[in-house]
Amino acid sequence: MNSSLPLTASCGFPGNSDIYGIGIRTGYYTQALAVYFSNFFVLSEAKNLRAVNGLFLLALGIVAAIYAYNAATTYAIEVFILLQTGLCLGLVSIMEGTRYSSKYLPVQKERLILRTILMNWGMGYNLWFWWRGLDSLMGTPCGTYVLYVVRVDMYGPVRTVMKAFAVVVLVWRTLFTTAWDAGKTIWDVRMRKARATFVELAHQRKNVKPPVLFVSIAVQTDEVPEHSDVRVAPKVTNVSCVKTNTPDVENIGSLQLSAQGPRQPLQSSTQQDAAESHGGTSEASPKPSPKPDLDFEIIKEAENYLDEVFRPYSPVKPRSKEKHGSSRPRLSKPQSFSKVFGIYLPDAHYKVAVKRTIMASFADCNTRRMKDTLSIHSQALQLRLRQWPITVDRMLDKNMHHPSPDWHALAIASDVQLTQMSYTRPRRVWMLLAAKGFVVIVLLILQIELAIGWNGIYGLSGLNTVGQLIPLILGIGGLVQVLWEKWCHVRNGIRASQVEAEKKRLSKYEEAMEQYLEWKKRL
Repeated sequence: MNSSLPLTASCGFPGNSDIYGIGIRTGYYTQALAVYFSNFFVLSEAKNLRAVNGLFLLALGIVAAIYAYNAATTYAIEVFILLQTGLCLGLVSIMEGTRYSSKYLPVQKERLILRTILMNWGMGYNLWFWWRGLDSLMGTPCGTYVLYVVRVDMYGPVRTVMKAFAVVVLVWRTLFTTAWDAGKTIWDVRMRKARATFVELAHQRKNVKPPVLFVSIAVQTDEVPEHSDVRVAPKVTNVSCVKTNTPDVENIGSLQLSAQGPRQPLQSSTQQDAAESHGGTSEASPKPSPKPDLDFEIIKEAENYLDEVFRPYSPVKPRSKEKHGSSRPRLSKPQSFSKVFGIYLPDAHYKVAVKRTIMASFADCNTRRMKDTLSIHSQALQLRLRQWPITVDRMLDKNMHHPSPDWHALAIASDVQLTQMSYTRPRRVWMLLAAKGFVVIVLLILQIELAIGWNGIYGLSGLNTVGQLIPLILGIGGLVQVLWEKWCHVRNGIRASQVEAEKKRLSKYEEAMEQYLEWKKRL
């Protein structure tokens, strides 16, 4: 069909304004832009907007299922519009942090599960659409045209390209993103008890009060009244000061008086009350304490363990051969190949580390859990994949010569270190990412609008139905809220990092990590 010819009713069809009318589409577009701006500039508003995005994606998924069920009476271009709208909303929702955020990202299991279901459903539906859906859906009477760089027919060669692309995207999503989300969810369940114990330990340290010591002074006398209620202690020979360490209070001195009788340590007021409640005896039943492998000192040792394991790796380069009569050294063939093409060539030590990394997958339970912890820490640090075998090799060497820390303590130490790290990407990189995201959103919007115009879909230009008003109000309201808050910050000279720090609500586990860091500063 020639785009210069006027469209008639015979070449197009009436669209469904309750699904992709002008109000619905405007609401989707403004909602995507609102989440985009909040991700990069006003992160404090992103959480609520992402929740609305999830509801929009859920609604699109239900409509897509209905279209697939009624494929014989549904036009292919209608399903294409839904897919591109879902892609526009989905791309702006998967960002979890900005340059103001720390590298510690708490796991939100409900959000991960919902995101995994929606994204996998979208990828699977996209695969069905290009492989089988186009054969069962109806084509536009005068040709089904879409924008892929240029104006192309959906049933032409572009379908073959999109078939391969749909398979690659689904495999990549399933093998990496879905597996990573599932792994983080399982890891959060495994660490639940350990984190609760760490929070309990921090709470005990925060609420502990130094005990009040009562010292009995013995007075030496030779005469004792016959009917006196006062007991005189035996003659005191010496006084000594002994320091004791308790799990709650460190370096608290307790006095001991040594007399002719057996030595009795002085008791605090809390110990005396406990003794009186047990029939006047000085022995009180001790309260159960948290696990000893999650004490603050153990966490600090685990931090030192991480620092040693993740120190930078610099491979030993082979000696270069000097050219005769020239002061400039000549590179060997492997070294020059690596320098020109930027390819890392492993040395002998690296090959051994790769073998040991593979064998570590069959080690004992604690070693495997430690390996999982280091893997999560490495992903958060955004280290290169080639450094992973060296990291595992260092872990195995340290475990051979020193007692290995418990993997629970290692995981908590990893979280503590990540809370003190921010995204290291410079500002220009974030600006490039923001520009790229904005261009992608604009291209998707342009693709949808051109598809409606090229395929002659009419009846979508008016707000004549009530169903279009709700998405329209939600989308425009969210975008106005984000832009207004950003304008207030700029006008008042408030930095985005300050706003994020003020509005961030710390969980009990994050408060416990803050208390640990304060304890660490006092050392």
